[in-house]
Amino acid sequence: LSREVRQRKMAEEALAEKNALLDTVFENMDQGVVMYNSDLVVTAFNEQAQRLFQYPDGVLFVGAMFKDLLEYSMARYDPEPRQRYAGTEDHWEFLADGAERISEHTYINGTTIEIRRNLVSGGGFVATQTDVTERKRAEQELAEKEAHLRVALDNMPGGMALIDQDGNFVIANSMYSELHDFPEGLVEAGESIRNEVLYQAERGDYGPGDTDELVEKIFAEYSNIEQATVERTMAFERTLAHGRTLNFNVALTPDGGYVVIATDITERKQAEQELAEKEAHLRVALDNMPGGMLLADREGKFIIFNAE
Repeated sequence: LSREVRQRKMAEEALAEKNALLDTVFENMDQGVVMYNSDLVVTAFNEQAQRLFQYPDGVLFVGAMFKDLLEYSMARYDPEPRQRYAGTEDHWEFLADGAERISEHTYINGTTIEIRRNLVSGGGFVATQTDVTERKRAEQELAEKEAHLRVALDNMPGGMALIDQDGNFVIANSMYSELHDFPEGLVEAGESIRNEVLYQAERGDYGPGDTDELVEKIFAEYSNIEQATVERTMAFERTLAHGRTLNFNVALTPDGGYVVIATDITERKQAEQELAEKEAHLRVALDNMPGGMLLADREGKFIIFNAE
């Protein structure tokens, strides 16, 4: 054989090996793949695509029209997805704009596949299918757990807020904002706690003083939680500008954030103040009596007595 013939045969063999390798990869992909040319005709597909689309034999084949496949699929769906897919022309017009089209289909057996369609160079497009059933189930389970958590949090007798290590709210119940008398939207997931502290400083919840200095003081207090006790918790009371007194329990979380529990103790503090005032009045009355007075319990322990 001449040198040119040998080179051509080597090139053909190399190309055949590459094609065989590509075919092997194509057929062993986790995703289904269907290729269409510019006339919207199937030029290639793998067995995974037929399995994921749940096509019976004879529906998907090289030469099949995108329109026929679409109509076959729509005939199996309920009216809701049928309304979502107006027709082949809408699909192609959307793709022709260069935008990726992403959709999901859930079959009667519960399998959910995600379909992505993208234009390819030279015309036509490629459609890939991925089984996302487990992911969708996990998302649903997570959404249900979050809904249950939200119900529990919103029915707590006190306010609760979880803040991450960067000082951003992760979650907070409605009572947290209600107890603080915050405007709507001040406490939201992803928002910085600095917004809350600044609002309170400007409102006067932290007392008189420069706003910036008050804000830094509060942040310094929170940063010292870890050194507060061995349990890495901190408890304190604060009377807000609108008169409500709250008790706060703050504890560090394992990831470096912290959780805040706020309880309304306004009535208790008012009762304590009223009792203290009554005791003070009683003390004045006793100390100004003309004679001595002593009150003891059954065990002979003094309860109260006056100066005389």
